[in-house]
Amino acid sequence: MSLPSSVLQPGTRAVGMGIFFTIFYLTIVLAPLVGGQLANQFGSIGVTFDMGAALLVICCFTLLLFERIAMRAQSRVVVQSKDISSSPV
Repeated sequence: MSLPSSVLQPGTRAVGMGIFFTIFYLTIVLAPLVGGQLANQFGSIGVTFDMGAALLVICCFTLLLFERIAMRAQSRVVVQSKDISSSPV
């Protein structure tokens, strides 16, 4: 839950957290519905566990992507701050 706040600037933090929590709560609502539909379609409740495992794998890759984006954003901030501090006034 604290990942977005660690990379968002204070000026965009409210919007970013709003988007994050919208996606988070939509997933909480829709995932059980999709799992139930898949269980009915395939005739086995085990497919819901497969769906959960697939979602965990997707979460791992999403976390890696998030970390990569956060590192890029952090390096841009460092470069910009060096440019500002080295410019003559």
